Amino acid sequence: MDIDFLFQLLNESGVSGNEVSVLNLCREKVAGKCEISNDRIGNLYAKINSNESAIATRILIEAHIDEIGFQVTYIDNDGYVYIRPCGGIDGATLIGSFVEIQCRYGSLTGVVGRKPVHLMKGDEKNKLPDCDSVWIDTGLDANTIKKKVRIGDYVSFNPNAHLLGEMRVTSKAIDNRVGAFILTQIIDKLSTIYNKQITFAFTTQEELGCKGGAVVACGEPYDYVICIDAAFSSDVPDISPRVVGDIRLGEGAVVYRNGDVDRNFVEQILSVAQNHNLKIQLSANYAASGGTNTRNMQLTGTGNITATIGYPVRYMHTPVSMADLRDIDTIVNLIIRILEEL
Repeated sequence: MDIDFLFQLLNESGVSGNEVSVLNLCREKVAGKCEISNDRIGNLYAKINSNESAIATRILIEAHIDEIGFQVTYIDNDGYVYIRPCGGIDGATLIGSFVEIQCRYGSLTGVVGRKPVHLMKGDEKNKLPDCDSVWIDTGLDANTIKKKVRIGDYVSFNPNAHLLGEMRVTSKAIDNRVGAFILTQIIDKLSTIYNKQITFAFTTQEELGCKGGAVVACGEPYDYVICIDAAFSSDVPDISPRVVGDIRLGEGAVVYRNGDVDRNFVEQILSVAQNHNLKIQLSANYAASGGTNTRNMQLTGTGNITATIGYPVRYMHTPVSMADLRDIDTIVNLIIRILEEL
């Protein structure tokens, strides 16, 4: 597994709507192995067997590449920068976070601040912060800030990827930069496949309403579609397996059995996993149903044969999400086997 490239992907800024730099990393990674193209919303396509005239099966493997973050909405006369969320942000993680403003002259580092707790009154102390009650402080004066930063500039959490122990990786952007990483690893390891056309789609703006996935869904027809995304784990306090399933880091790929997927295709996937001794966890999580790009893929035209495969994640939509390298490796091997046997 190319850990260095995984960390490079996780540390790169690619807030939903501003994914160019991370898309370029993936483009460079798979160049020479696939036919590369883009569409107008910025989705990156890497296609194998693109020129084959007698293709028996067309398969799409998709993962969104964007991360949660912010956009600049206002700069006051003291140089404080105000923001709005891009995607669902856990407000409890905002205060004291280091962030990067992606501006016209590179990037600026700042810290998210608010009024000290000592000066708060009544319910103000117990209120969960949101973007309306915080600001970014870069330490620079207003004139300098206004020369560098414009309304609409994107803001990401600072690069912070770390390996905890031997197998656990924690970082911003794990949802769903790990999914994009999985696509690159499949391409690296996939042997020659005949009579199948395989398209890998690195999609944009999932966190803003599954936009990139909707554009992919309106494009070429596919016989099978597999979407890769983060899956809620239940191996932490206060998360019930009755809600998300008994999903644990290090216990393998999460295969969904909900309304977004084709049940016969799912059974094929489970059979492949069993035949190759690959660890599988099952989930019928209602939060994932309709909440990933699989929904758009399923509803295209007269409908597609779809599946969703996830990797367990703790602390989703925070700067310190956590995933397990063993689950990532399992998904890579599982999808390679699926592609070989479909």
